[in-house]
Amino acid sequence: YGNAGSTPTDYARAISIEVSDGVSTSKDAALLTVTPVANSETIGGVSYVTGTSAVDTLAGTAADDTFVGYGGPLANAGKTNATGDTLTGGGGHDTYLYRAGNVGKDTITDFTIGTTAEADVLNLADLLEGYSDDNIADFVRIAANGTTGVSVQVDFNGKADGSAFTPYMQVDLTGVTLTSAATAYSLTTLADMDALRAAMMTNGQLILA
Repeated sequence: YGNAGSTPTDYARAISIEVSDGVSTSKDAALLTVTPVANSETIGGVSYVTGTSAVDTLAGTAADDTFVGYGGPLANAGKTNATGDTLTGGGGHDTYLYRAGNVGKDTITDFTIGTTAEADVLNLADLLEGYSDDNIADFVRIAANGTTGVSVQVDFNGKADGSAFTPYMQVDLTGVTLTSAATAYSLTTLADMDALRAAMMTNGQLILA
């Protein structure tokens, strides 16, 4: 099942399932509501940490975890007062996986950058619609978040709706700065946020496609 849309207000979906016994032509209509809950589970050897469509505080383990978001509060999406989850990997090589429809403003408290085995991954590929490297800045930008972190900002459709760049999804990486990134990647300096975005992509820590 795919949840595709061109604007955040389109993310709400209704899905109907029709079951037939092959004989009867009568139909019974019913409403089934599936509500995801915050949970931790190991499936196929992978440790998953899942959230809900509300504001969650989720924590991983010292091992490798995959965080999977399920939507986010639509209220104030793309605005400075947007809300979202607080995520803490807790060690290991963690992956933060954002699905189509994720909106809001999340905070990852311990995102590890660099070339070590415990470097974390931010996977936004499923969140983007029509992404192209030729116009990357229309989809994903990185901005300073005060003096103690950076924000990865996502306009899921790359301004295809004719509007200005709007960060419907924002992920604040606490503790990641140009200075700390230059050290982590063994670079003399990182001149700007575009260089940081490029370094994260080169090292497989920012996945867009």
